[in-house]
Amino acid sequence: MTILIKSPNVSTAAGLKKFRLDPLLDGDNGGVKFLFDFPSKVGWPGQDAPTNGDVVKNVATTPGLMELGDGAMNIVSGQTPAFAGGGIDFNGSTNDPIEVVGPVGSLSSIAAADNDYFLICCYMRMPSSGDWNTSGSLAPLFCTTSGSNGWTTPEADLLTIAMQSAGILTIRRQTAGATAARADIAMSSNFYGQFCQIVAWRNAAGMGIRIKSDLAEQTGTAVVGSNNSEDFSAKQPRWGIPNSFNGLSGTAAHRATHKTRLYRGWIEDLSQSGRNPLTVADADWTRVQARKTASGDTIFV
Repeated sequence: MTILIKSPNVSTAAGLKKFRLDPLLDGDNGGVKFLFDFPSKVGWPGQDAPTNGDVVKNVATTPGLMELGDGAMNIVSGQTPAFAGGGIDFNGSTNDPIEVVGPVGSLSSIAAADNDYFLICCYMRMPSSGDWNTSGSLAPLFCTTSGSNGWTTPEADLLTIAMQSAGILTIRRQTAGATAARADIAMSSNFYGQFCQIVAWRNAAGMGIRIKSDLAEQTGTAVVGSNNSEDFSAKQPRWGIPNSFNGLSGTAAHRATHKTRLYRGWIEDLSQSGRNPLTVADADWTRVQARKTASGDTIFV
């Protein structure tokens, strides 16, 4: 039984905080624009396999005051990803896209700021070394483009996170047209087949990517560089197996992305939140670890 007490009065007491659905949002100043969380019944109430068009709850909201809309599943016809271990499991899929798409407006404040400062996070189970991308093409896990050739079309893009051949995890940040800045990680055995947190960011100190598992963490960085001259303000963030660069069914890039599982992720405007990206990511990792089951997957209890 739940007792609900309502009052017609509005409190203006100093220090009163809005109720938020996830500790990640504490102190974010509204900078987290979209947060999804499949292990949580708040984020994914049915705890079941997704279908095309399913609503993906935007956990970065205040009850009664929706800052942005919810996201959605975008699943190409003929594909039936599973829900397993608290995440969306792409194993057995043969085509793309199969992706979580954030709401329109997720990137607008980043584009409007003086600097394109952002934090992107995703929790994924990574493929084995034998299933890693061996093609000459990228195998994106995140991007904000929808065309098959991504930012090289050119299509406006905030960032692409992708698997590259030779065990490289890379980020490509578009700066103008088909030109992109990059930072790379040479994957070690500590991440293959593991439940991992991947974060990518750009702030005044530079841009970077980090992958973290129970076993280790690795980071790749680059200079802050110039803002993007393309207008990405209306683009939508996409996690999972986006259409961009992933190629036709059966390619090496495709097989790599289809050996992953997606759990949780968010996008944050660092100019608005004013937070340190790795401090935020580390605190979230600690909280997620506290939810882990013996299988290594995450759940809310």
